[in-house]
Amino acid sequence: MLVPLHAGVQLNNGNEAMLIVIEPEGLEVQAQLAREHFATNGPPDAPPLPLSYDEREDLKVGGLSTMVAWYARSWEGMRYNLLEHPPFHDYACGVMAWEHTPYFIKDNEELLRRFPPRALPGLGPALRWQPPKPQKMAA
Repeated sequence: MLVPLHAGVQLNNGNEAMLIVIEPEGLEVQAQLAREHFATNGPPDAPPLPLSYDEREDLKVGGLSTMVAWYARSWEGMRYNLLEHPPFHDYACGVMAWEHTPYFIKDNEELLRRFPPRALPGLGPALRWQPPKPQKMAA
């Protein structure tokens, strides 16, 4: 079942108004389909795929949940293109191999066991994956 996602105001405990935005606009259906795909194909102990900035930030507490938050941001940057973006396991292995990954993730024994470090071409700043650019042939 698809749950409609949209920008809007939600009251928090009746006292505060909180704006919920799916970024970038126009990806509500793709985002929901990505969440459903991740629920079926991601790690069984992973939290649901976060679809907003606030949901991602709430998951950044270390371990698997932080990896899920980073993956969600990377996948969103590719407009939730499942055919082009690497699957979660490949992405997580790439994060574990990336030289700039924070030590609290890189040294996490459980993550190292589950996601052995393996280079992921295209992984770059902010742990966002982009398709690698073709190498130019030397003349």
